[in-house]
Amino acid sequence: MYTNEVALRYAMALASFAAQNEMLDIFEKELEEIEEYLDKNEELETYLSFPKVRPEEKQEVILKLFAHFSPEMLNFLCLLIEKKRWQELKEIRHVYNREANLYRGRVAVHVETAYPLEEDLEKELKVRLEKVTNRPIDLSTQTTPELIGGMKVRIGHQVIDGSIANQLRSLKRDLLEQKGRSRGDSQ
Repeated sequence: MYTNEVALRYAMALASFAAQNEMLDIFEKELEEIEEYLDKNEELETYLSFPKVRPEEKQEVILKLFAHFSPEMLNFLCLLIEKKRWQELKEIRHVYNREANLYRGRVAVHVETAYPLEEDLEKELKVRLEKVTNRPIDLSTQTTPELIGGMKVRIGHQVIDGSIANQLRSLKRDLLEQKGRSRGDSQ
């Protein structure tokens, strides 16, 4: 998954602040809550993203709706509105969770397979990945039929693509390169 630079900077700063102030879990829960709330209230999401609404009005809405949040998170949300970065919130949350796990000494690993993993295979995969990373992992899985077979593993920023779809793409690229070279040789 591509992470944009703006979301990365905001999320890393937020995670760093949270770690220094022992608020990793608090911020994680608050970010999850606001994302769930916005998913259920599309009108609010539209309102907060609408450029013609003054930032002060948007901030007032946030402060009222999420008054139970920590003051630090409310300041962060208001900053996003002030800097016109509200649309980055979901990506910031995603990156924040990954960074928070790193501060906790855990690694987020995402595995995509063409078919759902059986429970025993998922457990075995988790054990092996913990040995590879030498850290406890938070494993998430996703079924992506387009992979055809095999799996794609994302550990932090690193992606290991062992899917059949990727192997077919590589084979096609190799064949096209070979074809291009053979045309050049015959001229």
